[in-house]
Amino acid sequence: APGELEARAVVTRPTSPTRPPGLERMCIMQGTIESLRTERGLGFIRDVQGGEVFFHHTALLSPDCFATLPIGTVVAFEVEPSLKGPRATRVARRPKHC
Repeated sequence: APGELEARAVVTRPTSPTRPPGLERMCIMQGTIESLRTERGLGFIRDVQGGEVFFHHTALLSPDCFATLPIGTVVAFEVEPSLKGPRATRVARRPKHC
């Protein structure tokens, strides 16, 4: 009705403490596990362009598989900027038929 205020919901996403404000996920990529440091819970993925991307075991969609993740495993992942450079998030093994 005329003169009535319309209610609108404003949705905001909390800012990650490690992600500078305004920087969002960049893209979905594919690569292979290049190296793991199981004692520290981190590793590196070689992307299809030959770049190296850091990942932490908490970025795995199945974190319990970190200790059994072989070097050379093909994975899909998202890349986002961090204060120390790009890092992989939402890391998942690619099905064998892909």
